[in-house]
Amino acid sequence: MAVAAGLLYFPEMTDFIPGRQSTSPVAAGDKRLDTRSFHKNHVPIRAALTPFLETRSGDVLEVGSGSGQHVVGFAKAFPHLTFWPSDREPMHRASIAAWAALDPQPNLRDVVDLNLCETWRLGEEGGATGRPPAKLAAILTINILHVTPFAVSGHLMAGAGRYLADDGLLFIYGPFAHDGAMSESNAEFDAQLRAANPEWGLRDVQALCVLAGANGLKPLDKIEMPANNHILVYGR
Repeated sequence: MAVAAGLLYFPEMTDFIPGRQSTSPVAAGDKRLDTRSFHKNHVPIRAALTPFLETRSGDVLEVGSGSGQHVVGFAKAFPHLTFWPSDREPMHRASIAAWAALDPQPNLRDVVDLNLCETWRLGEEGGATGRPPAKLAAILTINILHVTPFAVSGHLMAGAGRYLADDGLLFIYGPFAHDGAMSESNAEFDAQLRAANPEWGLRDVQALCVLAGANGLKPLDKIEMPANNHILVYGR
């Protein structure tokens, strides 16, 4: 269980069960972490993103990269884009670096320490270096919002509103409620999350749209994914 900025993070955990980790070291002494759900989710997510990303250029920030397996795969699949992984947890950052070293991609940048509970500062502000530029082609987050307080959703939308280029896109993957309704399995998952931490839980798409609107963004698409997940797409 990872502790970051006073929050408990379980990245990429649509199969999360309180008290049981779904991310574990590849082998003893190996800094790489292997997330079970990555092997189920990566190909469908990549396929869903392809129509949006295949003709774009620029920089993509992944928020909460966890083990790093997704972002390495995306860098390989979309060589015309520059990918910036980010994570607050040192163990995750070590895993991202280890996966990147195993399969080097010239368009994959070093992992950024980005605190989701603070105002973001990207590369062109305050002389910061080694951080993504202040105009991004896309921001992507996978299975983060339901295992963080709702304030994190607000920071994500504020960051997207501030740093996306005029034609930039925000992609949010995970399980969601829809006008308060959710599938039976997602309702059980939501109850487990809230029992583990009252600040966690599936976020309602309508509530996210309100946050988006407050930051100059609007919903562009809602893509149905396997296992009662969706990708929400926002832009200006």
